[in-house]
Amino acid sequence: MSLNAMLQLHFTVIGLSVLFLIIRYLMLMSNSPRANSKGLKIPAHIFNLLIILSGLGLIHLTGYRPFSAGGGWLTEKLLFVVGYLVFDYLTLQRFNSKLMKSIMFILAIACLVIAAKLAVFKVVLFG
Repeated sequence: MSLNAMLQLHFTVIGLSVLFLIIRYLMLMSNSPRANSKGLKIPAHIFNLLIILSGLGLIHLTGYRPFSAGGGWLTEKLLFVVGYLVFDYLTLQRFNSKLMKSIMFILAIACLVIAAKLAVFKVVLFG
C-alpha cells in the first residue's frame, strides 16, 4: 500500500472513531438505550483497532521510529493515542456519572488534538 493510501486510511478511521465517540457520548448524555447497542460498539472497536494498525503501517512506510533519537515526537504521539483510546473507553464504559463521562470525553478529545499537533509539527513537547 502506498504512503498516500495509508495516510488516507489512517485519517478516515480516526475521523470515524471520533464520530462514533461523539455520537455515543451524546446518546449517553441523553440517556438513550441505544447508546450501548452492538451496532455502535462493534464498529467503534474496529475503528480503534484500525487506528493502531494503520499507524503501524505508517511507521513502516515512513521509516520514523518511536523510542529513537529522532523519533521523540512519535513516542509522545503514541502515548497520546493510547491516552485517547483509554479515555474513549472510560467515557463510554467505566463511569456512571455524567460529570465523569464528560471529563473523560474532554480528555479523550484533548489527547487526540495533541497527537494530531505532534504528527503535523513533529516537535517534542516533553523532551
